[in-house]
Order: sequence, then structure tokens, then C-alpha cells
Amino acid sequence: MLGCVAWLGPRPASAFDNFQTLKAQAEHLEKLGDWGAAADKYDEALRLDRTQTALKERYQHCLRRYFQSVRLRDATYRKEVLALKYSQAVRLYEIVVYNLLNNTLDKDKITPGKLFRKGLEEYRYALASPEFCHDHLGGVKPQDTRRLRDALKDEFAGTGAMTYEQTVEAVKRVVSRSANHFPAINCTTVVMEFVCGGCQALDEYTVYLTPRQLRELCDTLKGRYVGIGVRLRVDENNRILVAEVLPDSPAAELNPPLARDDEIREVSRPDSMSPVNVQGMSPDAVLELLEGEEGSEVRLTVASPAHGTRIVSLRRRALVVPSVSHEILANGTGYLKIHCFQESTLQEFDTHLAKLLKADCKALILDLRGNPGGLLNVSIEIAQRLLPRASLSLPSTMTPPTARFTRRTTRWR
Repeated sequence: MLGCVAWLGPRPASAFDNFQTLKAQAEHLEKLGDWGAAADKYDEALRLDRTQTALKERYQHCLRRYFQSVRLRDATYRKEVLALKYSQAVRLYEIVVYNLLNNTLDKDKITPGKLFRKGLEEYRYALASPEFCHDHLGGVKPQDTRRLRDALKDEFAGTGAMTYEQTVEAVKRVVSRSANHFPAINCTTVVMEFVCGGCQALDEYTVYLTPRQLRELCDTLKGRYVGIGVRLRVDENNRILVAEVLPDSPAAELNPPLARDDEIREVSRPDSMSPVNVQGMSPDAVLELLEGEEGSEVRLTVASPAHGTRIVSLRRRALVVPSVSHEILANGTGYLKIHCFQESTLQEFDTHLAKLLKADCKALILDLRGNPGGLLNVSIEIAQRLLPRASLSLPSTMTPPTARFTRRTTRWR
């Protein structure tokens, strides 16, 4: 007689189950307007199934809304970009459209009309944003912009093929229509929404960068920045926790030092009247509070299991972030992790690889998980050290981009 064994424990989650869970989480976060978190969940789901076209569209939509919300509250964008004269903003739009049409790899996928329509979408999203209405329309409510949104949709609904010149004139018509509805509106602000929308018309990897984001990207590629030496994350209870502490940094030199999973509750600067409670804020917003000039001071209220609640003062200074680390595993296997591809990565890679070879490792694990990208030429150089050169040749017409910016770019402060 055959025996039968029944497994009554929990069934291991399948890839399909994980996909459905991530999809449901993303849809819920999107309804809440948490665009960044929704984009992350959609991205995780797409890693399991890249064939989901509708899901990719939702991902790109959330990514656009996330970058828009970040841009609208970026002080450098308001001060350095929105201060442009209207004529300068129009000229900038002309330059951006020309370069997108003539200098992208997939030129056949981009038309002047598509760039205009994506810009119009971006502007209509902005008009529906409470933040945009408050800051740029004198505090009106989003429902008060519905008439303008509908009028713009109707006026340009039948827009088909457009020439380069027609897109510029159409943007000017949108500015004129907007000024008629809201006379106090900054015309440059309207044009810049078309600039940013056009930049995001290609794919999820092409985006307009504010001056602050550009400086952050340059800092990341150089591996150098000014700060206290922490990366942050948010937990399920919306607490801001320390994700990582950089060795030889102000945060690591405290006594006792800041540590992983320490909770940051308040941030205050010497020039501020009172500390800012960061409960419920995003890590990016808290990192902005930690920004400052070299030599300036910041105070944190920190709670940790080991040391309780305390107030610490840290002085910002220039720091170097390593991009490569290694270990020698017990079985004689070398483990080498590349955190990002920056200017110093190639030299760091050679140094760490030499140490593994000197230790007579029999195999090598190369870990690229969580790597947000960076300098493409550096990644190719590293690949050439490990693979036959013939397998790495690029088409002669392809010029490697210098860098890729994503919202996953590792940020230290």
C-alpha cells in the first residue's frame, strides 16, 4: 500500500504570487498619491514580468509624478530656473526640443508633436497639483484650475503631426491662455513644465534634472560630497532610520557613533528657530534638511536601542564614498561588490581584485545588486577585464551615454 504525505504548512510564494502582491501594493500607493513608493513597487513587479505593457505605463506615470513633485519643491529649481525671463525659457524649450529630436538614439520614436503632447500632460498634471496651485497660482484650489485644464485638453485634442516651429507656437498659446485665466502666473513656470514633460517623453531613464539633482549626480560620479556620512531609509511605521554609516565620517566618529537602525526624530540647524520633527517625512526630504556648507553644524535627536534618546551635534565636511568592497569567503571564493560606477571605480576595482588574486581565491562572485548605474565607460572597462573584448563591442553609430540618473541613485548626507 502506498503512503501519502500531506504538507499542511504555508505554501511557498510563487513568482506569480509575488507579482500580484507587488502590483496590488503599487496600485494602493498610487491611489494614495505616494508616487515614489508606487514607482518602486511597479519597478519590482516589472522585474518579475517585463511583458506587462499596462504596468510599465503605470510605472512611467508614477515616475513622472514623483519627479514633478520633487522638482516643484526643489529650492534650486525655483531660485535658479524659474527666475529665467520668459524669452529665455522659450529659447530653452527650443534648444531642448531640437536636441531631443536630433540627438537621441531612437529618432524614429520621437516627433515634435509627441514632445508637445507630453509637455501638455506635464502641465495639466501640475495644474491638478495642490502644491503647484498653492505656490504658483496664488493659493487657488486644484478644482479652480479644472476649466483651464479642460480648455487646454479640448483645444489641442486633435493635434496630430506638428513641426518644430509649430510646437514652440503652441506652447506660447498655452502660456497666453494660462495668463488669461490666472494673470499672476509666472510664464516661465508654464514653459518649464513643457521642457520637463518633453524630457520624459523618451523612456523612464530620461528625465530633466534640477540644479540640485545635477550637482548630486556629479557628486555621485566623483564619489565625493559634503555631509555627515549617513544614508537613510523609512520603515513600515514611517520612521526615519539610518540605513548605513560611512566609515571615517562625522557620524562614525561620534561617541558612541551613529549606527544602522538608529531612528532620527528631529533635525535642527543653528540658524533655525526650532527643530523639525521628521516623523512621516520621506528620506529625500530629511536628506535635504541635512544638506549644508562644509564646516557648518547640524543637530539631530536620535533614538537607538543601545543608547536611548540623545541629541548629537555634527559638523559637515568633505567625504569620499568608496564604490567597491570585497570579502574572502570561507570556501576560498572571492566576493567583490560594486556599489556604483563612478570616476574612482576602475582603480578601486583593480586594487580589490589584486587583493583577491593575492589571496589565491579560486572563484569570484561579482555583486551588482542595488547598483544604480553611473559612468557607462567605466562599466565597459570593468567588463573588458573579465570578458573577451569581442563580446563587448558597441555599434559604431552608438555613443555611450556618460551617466544614468534614476530615483534609486544612492544618496549620502
